[in-house]
Amino acid sequence: MDAASLAYLPWPRVAAAVVGVLLAMLLAALDQTIVATALPRVVVDLGGFEQFAWVFTSYMLASTTSIPIMGKLSDVYGRKWVLAAGVIIFLAGSAMAGVSQDMIQLVLSRGVQGLGAGSVIANSYAVVSDLSSPVNRGKWIGVLRGVFVVAVVLGPLAGGFVTDHASWRWIFFINIPLGLVSLAVILVGMANVRPRRARPRIDLLGVVALIGSVVPLLLALTWAGKEFPWASWEIVGLFVASAVMGAVLIVAERRAPEPLIPAELFANPTFTVAVAVTFLTAVGAYGGVMFIPLFVQAVTGSSATSAAMTLMPALISAVVSAVLVGQIISRTGHYRLLAIGGVSAMALGAYLLWTPAASTSGSTFCIDG
Repeated sequence: MDAASLAYLPWPRVAAAVVGVLLAMLLAALDQTIVATALPRVVVDLGGFEQFAWVFTSYMLASTTSIPIMGKLSDVYGRKWVLAAGVIIFLAGSAMAGVSQDMIQLVLSRGVQGLGAGSVIANSYAVVSDLSSPVNRGKWIGVLRGVFVVAVVLGPLAGGFVTDHASWRWIFFINIPLGLVSLAVILVGMANVRPRRARPRIDLLGVVALIGSVVPLLLALTWAGKEFPWASWEIVGLFVASAVMGAVLIVAERRAPEPLIPAELFANPTFTVAVAVTFLTAVGAYGGVMFIPLFVQAVTGSSATSAAMTLMPALISAVVSAVLVGQIISRTGHYRLLAIGGVSAMALGAYLLWTPAASTSGSTFCIDG
């Protein structure tokens, strides 16, 4: 079925598709942050503190890299099957993570989860866009975004509660029943969305160049100063490899008939600046989500649930500000000062987070958030 006809599907088919997509998105978004408050307990059980950051990073790396790839595959093979495959991969990774016996197994399992999550995130937005008319598209994407944000906010709290009252392994096992329901709804109720035009071509060189650019960069930033000195040939070599593959990616996307990442987007300075700012602020935001719970539990001796509560003010304020700023921009059309104010507030919060010591209470983190 082509994308143009989806807006005229009977409402039960539309409802089934939306429910399946929302459940899948809930799981993918929840697992971005649910492990944050459980990780200190995981390290106690499995050891391998040197791999602490990789439990979080492997998921984000795999999902970020796979989003444009899975989105392109759905253009070729249809949304339904690529989305269903993403849910299956995600569930397999969840089961693997739940039974992991050491940190290496857990890191690899989280990478598998991330691959599935990338497919879910990319195709959830695509399916909702295909199902709705241009007039109603913003409303439905807003609902999807709302589910994503709520899941990210509730993730640390859910992870802390489950870790304190059951076992950290259940933060992965609880994905399985919800994921199976989502998969069943997608397979039974969703129409397969295919492009109306001739089958698109996959930008294989772009895929390889994207992976070859992102992975060495992340490895260099993770290992530098810990596994190897910053000036060592290993770290310098990774940075050089990332830069070379980044250049290949730019050239490939300019020449590809159907690029993975359209190069003309970056000709717009507003888009380019927005992407750069989003990248930099995400580094600080996700770094805080990962390391603040570790500090609260390992240094101050608080519980996983208490660690989750220290993140709640920052996450809730992010949701509230996103809604308010969105409304202000919609009504006024101005965004520059709001963006500057938001970045300034994040910089102030990052500065305040330099100050905690071993005697710092959880309330200080709440205020700093």
